Amino acid sequence: MDLSHVLWIGGGSGAGKSTLSRRLAYRHDLRLHPVDAYTFAHVERTDPATHPVMARTHAMDYQQSHIDPDAEQQAANFVDYAAERFAMIVDDIVARGSGPLVVVEGPQLFPHLVQPVMAGNRHGVWLLPSTEFTARSLGIRNSPTPLAQESDEERARRRRLERDALLTDRIRRDAAERALAGVEMDGGQDEDESERVLAELFRPLLDAGPRARDGEQRRAIRREENAVTDVQIAAFRASLGDKAPSESEFPYACECTNLGCDRQVPMTPSAYRAAGGADGH
Repeated sequence: MDLSHVLWIGGGSGAGKSTLSRRLAYRHDLRLHPVDAYTFAHVERTDPATHPVMARTHAMDYQQSHIDPDAEQQAANFVDYAAERFAMIVDDIVARGSGPLVVVEGPQLFPHLVQPVMAGNRHGVWLLPSTEFTARSLGIRNSPTPLAQESDEERARRRRLERDALLTDRIRRDAAERALAGVEMDGGQDEDESERVLAELFRPLLDAGPRARDGEQRRAIRREENAVTDVQIAAFRASLGDKAPSESEFPYACECTNLGCDRQVPMTPSAYRAAGGADGH
């Protein structure tokens, strides 16, 4: 299996993986593969016989998954879930076929899972956020509430931050043991600076390419990615049934033919389909 066209960006939650991966892919005319955009597709492909952790997790309600387990249990479940899901992630990448480099990003990309299939250590980087940076990025208040006064929702948020800190520490150790690149993220750099750091880490691979050969291929790539996103949104809304809220705008990738375009177009899914695409110009 040849994955020499893949650039892997993993790391802790709230580290900026999605934003920086998108900026890198759009500016350099690469393909973008956010693992989270395939969540509902992977749920449908879950086989309890071969994916017992995934199946058990899908059957949990909010209380069972976010409130009852402590942070250590939640972190262990996340790692085990990612391990079962990883083969699906690789299958999806392979199914996209040959073409420009693919930037694959997601918190599920633990170093111990990725390194055995990556083309070389230069093909991956892991973003390591401080707890404070994660809290700011996720919009979670990182200040203690007396446990006796803590609501279920506050307990879930606290354990989410504790879980994420444990996972980031594991990724940090895992990457260091394997001589893989890790970048500390504490909010001291803005998005432009952080993007430049990633671009320099991947510089030899970005220079070698391949990238989208012309504007038409760029348009086809972004349309394919928007279609995946649209399916994910529809599946999410369907999962809510009668509780689904009214449609809200989502930032679709601009489908123009301008190489290097990094624009996004806020549209509701219905408006995107009615327009036959997204063009921010």
